[in-house]
Amino acid sequence: MLARGGAMPCEHCHCFLGGLQTPEDFQPELYQAGVTLFEQGDPVHAGFIVCKGAVQLEERTAQGSRVILKFLGASDSLIDEALSDYTKHQVAAQTVRDSQIIRLPRASLLRMLSESPHLCQRMVLELARQYTFWIRRLVIALDGDLGVCERLALALLDLSSTLGIHTSEGLLIDLELNSQQWADYVGCRRQTISQAFSNLEKREWIERRGKRVLLKDVEALKQFVRPYI
Repeated sequence: MLARGGAMPCEHCHCFLGGLQTPEDFQPELYQAGVTLFEQGDPVHAGFIVCKGAVQLEERTAQGSRVILKFLGASDSLIDEALSDYTKHQVAAQTVRDSQIIRLPRASLLRMLSESPHLCQRMVLELARQYTFWIRRLVIALDGDLGVCERLALALLDLSSTLGIHTSEGLLIDLELNSQQWADYVGCRRQTISQAFSNLEKREWIERRGKRVLLKDVEALKQFVRPYI
């Protein structure tokens, strides 16, 4: 039987473990910004759920360049590698804000899955959601006709769905990223991403607030990239 650690205590997280009885080692821990959860190539020992904060997933190419693949926000998880036969992490993960994260030891997670059909159902839905995201990212990456402004708009909309805060002025992406991080996420040079930001600002769709971005007209951004959302 499962160890009765109790239902997950997170107040604002709506992850797939919400309301379920969980093992005692499934407890949220605090991580400061800039902490590496694991490096690309490290052994896979656990999955992770973000309760609060933000985590950056990145990959190093064979040429040594960095590609930022995704930012995880509250309720997002990284469990696919822990559930697969991977022995090494295919990406690296680092906190980019002070975060509260649940570490899911691989053995405990697999044991809980074998004992809880309800969790299995939730896990399938979670993995399907992640699969849809990665397929969409792949389609965008392979579309040679999609310009940098469109790619940036899609990135902003993606981030606003997980890290957006509603304000009287619009939707504020509560994440501080520099120009190089934006370039690594969108997939272009730093100079090019700066030009794309300026383009969207001139249209009065967004506004840069230091290292954060305010989406002033979300509907206009959606119309701009309608075929891809």
